[in-house]
Amino acid sequence: MELDKRIKALTDIQSVTNGCHDWEFMTKKGYFANSIFDFKDLKRTCVYGGYAGWREHNQCFLCELLSGDQAYFTYFIPEDSLLPEEKPEKKYRPYSLNEFLNEHEIGDKITYRYKYKEQPENFIRHKEMICGYRIMEGEANTPGEGLINLGGTWMSLQAMFDDCETPNSYLYPEVWEPFGVLDKENE
Repeated sequence: MELDKRIKALTDIQSVTNGCHDWEFMTKKGYFANSIFDFKDLKRTCVYGGYAGWREHNQCFLCELLSGDQAYFTYFIPEDSLLPEEKPEKKYRPYSLNEFLNEHEIGDKITYRYKYKEQPENFIRHKEMICGYRIMEGEANTPGEGLINLGGTWMSLQAMFDDCETPNSYLYPEVWEPFGVLDKENE
């Protein structure tokens, strides 16, 4: 059976057969459901609320819903028995030429590496000077549009985003990130 990745073990899910009337659960918050299969995705298929009581019945857990209403459920897992939620992955997008030029000038050196891990020889650091840039009229604010000249080689901002990583200069040891900017619209 597939369980939500935050659930450590199937036995952490409480039911009528494993001591669901324990007073230690009183005032605990957690996830409630009437089917064991609902525990494959806590946020989407379970009900979140506070443990409010117990009765001798198949649906033995009384849940205090966030709305203030109450309902009985068959299964309960206390929130404190779950693994912590993973932080959402940061979403990046390619630079627009204007964004790139706000951070870098002609003459600056850019450090990057190719991100293809199946070819270790491509995991070499490159440090190239920005020698110029080119853009079609009206596209300076379009992500991925525009070319930059790095050490005499023209590369598009889209290709740099797709194929390269750059170190986060604020972290030590180096943490490599996509060659682009955080996409605040799609976070």
